[in-house]
Amino acid sequence: MLRTLALLILCFVIVSLIWALISLLRNRGEGDTTRTVRALTWRIGAALFLFLLIVVSASLGVFPN
Repeated sequence: MLRTLALLILCFVIVSLIWALISLLRNRGEGDTTRTVRALTWRIGAALFLFLLIVVSASLGVFPN
């Protein structure tokens, strides 16, 4: 269960990073970068959530020794 959730969040992080790259390349000469910033913000939030999930799970003893 935890592995599946972690893999889903990791996939979301990668997709968000790719989305930010695509929007950055589309708006190369323009000043509107709100889509890029929004995608990178979602990526950072998901990565922090994944990190906290792993830390809390390790502290609760979910991972075997």
